[in-house]
Formats: sequence, C-alpha cells, structure tokens
Amino acid sequence: MDAESLEEYVASAKSIIKDSPQMGEATTKATLLSDFINRLGWEIPKNTQLEYSVKALGRVFKVDYALTLDGRPVAFLEAKGLDSTLTSKHREQLSEYMRSEDVNWGILTNGQKYEFHHREVVETNVKVDLIADSTLGDLKNMHSIIEAYCKKTIQQKESEAIIEQISELQTSYEILRSQKEELATAVVETLTQSISGALKPNAESQAKEMMDRLMRDIES
Repeated sequence: MDAESLEEYVASAKSIIKDSPQMGEATTKATLLSDFINRLGWEIPKNTQLEYSVKALGRVFKVDYALTLDGRPVAFLEAKGLDSTLTSKHREQLSEYMRSEDVNWGILTNGQKYEFHHREVVETNVKVDLIADSTLGDLKNMHSIIEAYCKKTIQQKESEAIIEQISELQTSYEILRSQKEELATAVVETLTQSISGALKPNAESQAKEMMDRLMRDIES
C-alpha cells in the first residue's frame, strides 16, 4: 500500500465512521476492513480466507481473516466492531493464533485503532510482540510499518528486514532520548580535542540540537 492509497483509505474510513460511529463487527468488516485488506494487496477469496479455523488452547477458534500464500496462512487479521474497545484478551487471543499456526504477522483492529504484531522465534523461545499501534487518524504516518504486512512485501520476503530496521531505529531513539546529554557532551569533546577548543561554545548548543533533529527524523 503506497502512501497515497493509505491516505485515501484514511479519508474514506473517517467519512464512513462519521456517518455510523457505532458500527458492530460485521458492518465494520464489510465497510472498512475489507477495503483495508484489499489495499494491502490481499483479495477475497483468492488469497484471503474468512473465518479460518485455528486450534489453540485446546479449542478451535475462528480467525476473521487469514491472509494466505500457496494455500497456507502467513498473516492474520482479527477484527472487532467499531463499538468495541481492543483489550489485552484480544491481544492474547491473536498471539495464541499466531503461535499455533506459525504465522509471523498479525493485525488487531476495530477500524478506529490498529495494532501490528510480529511473531519471532529466538532459539526455542517463541514470542509475539506488538510492533506498533495507531489510531485511524495517525495511520498515514505508519506507512513503513504497514508496508511489512502487504502481500507483495511478504511474498518477496522483505517484511522481516523492514521490521528489523524499525526495531533498530526504535532502540536508537530510546538511546538518544535517555542519553542525550552524555552524547552531546561526547560530540563536543571530540570536536574540541580534534579541531580546536575555540569551537566549544558553538558546539555545545549545536550538539544538543543535533540530537533533537535525529530524534525527530527517526519519529518521522
């Protein structure tokens, strides 16, 4: 889904929600989420199965949408109604579905809020993490993350690289935020020692500004 298509979806969804702010699950799926899935490159019924059966926690559950390649699910989208709040129970259910079927990509949404989940196997430990969440209004700023859930990206095995880069940027952001003063001081010391102590007054103010610019760039 390119940036233009994402903006079109957000605008369309906002208009629909304005007219029907209390839609139940069936209506939310029909009027909002089917369009979202199509814009990700998935087609019903060609490579999207509705009410896909999953065995988890000793029971059989139905996942709202299973996005498939070569007949097997590679991503799940679990839908709730616009009139429902996403809860920890919903997140746990989606995580169990992904673990049970070895599915690496999961989306949980009620049409107004969108959560993007990722399953990872580290040695023998299987974990499902929340990569990012967003309201509908801020969804257009999530283009890079949403790209990882597109059919073409998953098919070409590029999704993992996208998530890895985002994870590295998130870590970098946290380091910059928590150690800004120390990093700025280190930059000033490097400049004054390598070039001239006369640079120190200007370098001190500009080093902090540089840290702030880096954080803004990562956010964008």
